[in-house]
Amino acid sequence: MYQEITSRQDLIASRGVIDAVNALYLDRSRGLPKRGAQRAEQPGTLRRFVRVLQQLDLTYDIYGMSGSAIVDLLPPEFDAWRRQRSTLL
Repeated sequence: MYQEITSRQDLIASRGVIDAVNALYLDRSRGLPKRGAQRAEQPGTLRRFVRVLQQLDLTYDIYGMSGSAIVDLLPPEFDAWRRQRSTLL
């Protein structure tokens, strides 16, 4: 899961992005990614998250935002992940 994030220096340097990833895609009870989080290019998955962040970065200061603010900014395709999100750090 973190390969997708760590492959981009700007993403890994943002605490808010890491908090958002953990809230949406990490099953804290097992310490593993949630089922389906890593599927390729499906709505709301981690890969889509990275692509959407790249788009939002054109208009918003993504790297200065909190994880909760980033999650709230995501489009409706992330609603299923938002409903089952973990508590942010």
